[in-house]
Amino acid sequence: EWPEKVLHRIEELGIWKIINPELRGNDNLKAAFAALRQLDLKAPYPLPLLFSLFFFPLTAGTAEELIIRLNMPKAIAIALRDTMKLKEIKTKLESASQDRLALYHILRDFSSHAMLAFAISCRDENLKEALFYYHYKLRLIKTSLNGKDLLNLGFTPGPSVGKALQKLLEARILGKVKSKKEEVEFIKKYL
Repeated sequence: EWPEKVLHRIEELGIWKIINPELRGNDNLKAAFAALRQLDLKAPYPLPLLFSLFFFPLTAGTAEELIIRLNMPKAIAIALRDTMKLKEIKTKLESASQDRLALYHILRDFSSHAMLAFAISCRDENLKEALFYYHYKLRLIKTSLNGKDLLNLGFTPGPSVGKALQKLLEARILGKVKSKKEEVEFIKKYL
C-alpha cells in the first residue's frame, strides 16, 4: 500500500547505484503514489503498474536495457514498453484528447497498467482527464450484438461482418446508439 517506503529503503541500501543511478531521489514518485492511492484500486497494487510508475522518468532506451538486464516478467516488460511508447506519442494524445473515437483508437492496444501510469504521471490536466475517461469509460464500451447476430440479421459471412461490428462499436463510443434495439436499427441501415 505504501510502495515509496520500500523505495526509500532501497535508496538507503544503495541499490540504485547497482540498478540505475537515474532512479535515485525521484520526488515525482511520491506524488505519483499519492495519486495512485486516490484511485479506486485496492492494495496491493499490480506490479506492472508500480514498475511503470517507478520507471516513468527513464528514456525508452534505458528502460529497455533494464527490462533485459533484470529479466523482467512479461507483464511488467509489456507495461514498461507501453509506458515508454505513450510518452513518445504524448503530442498525438493531446491532439486526440477531446475526440472520443480518436482517443479510443490510439489507446486500445496499450496495457491498462501503462495507460494508468501515464495518466497518473501526466502533468497536462486535460490529457490526464481524457486518459482517465478512457480508462474508466471508453475502454469498457462493448456492443450488444456479435457476429452471429449480424449473420442472423442478413449479413453474409466475411470481412463485412467485422467492418460492421467496428462501425457499431464506433457508434456506441460516440453515443449514437445506446441499446441493443438501437444497434439492430443501426445495423439494418448499414446492410
